Amino acid sequence: MKTLIIIIWLVIVALGIVFGFDYSELPKTTTTWTAAKQLEQYHQINEEDLLDTVIEPHLIPYERNLLTGRHLIKRKNAGDPVTPADVSALPVADNCRKDSMTVYFPLSANETYYLKAIRDGSWIKVCGNIQSDKTKVPICTNSLYVLAVHQKVDTTVTAFLMLRVAAIDGAALSQVVHLEDRTLFMY
Repeated sequence: MKTLIIIIWLVIVALGIVFGFDYSELPKTTTTWTAAKQLEQYHQINEEDLLDTVIEPHLIPYERNLLTGRHLIKRKNAGDPVTPADVSALPVADNCRKDSMTVYFPLSANETYYLKAIRDGSWIKVCGNIQSDKTKVPICTNSLYVLAVHQKVDTTVTAFLMLRVAAIDGAALSQVVHLEDRTLFMY
């Protein structure tokens, strides 16, 4: 049986030589993507976050666009490989502490300019005015921790912030999240 396999292999190689197949053009290495810098959990990957790195030929290459615009599931250090298994289309909330919750806070088209300043790890407050009888009553949340910033990419959902909110602040946030006239403050 071994002899038959060797003979078949030799015939294939001989046919390749006869018909001019250049074996030197076979790929010896390929590239994959690694983190250009430390990237935190939930970070939305962009082109500058990835470096192409030479790897062994037995690993399957994948396109950069399978990674950009997606969110890391776990933190990556500079030089760590980043694969499609390491990302998700939207940030996936992990279990928070007992005294907090994770809230997806949608940003209106008018609020997307905040995305230039707000980063993962920022602290924000959201303020607005609630109509009460004939007067407007100002309301502000306490400090809210930004776990992730999602910018709209192609056909994904609108831009939003993934916030860690203390359980006691949930009521105030629920009052301002639907206000049309609200302001975000970052500090």
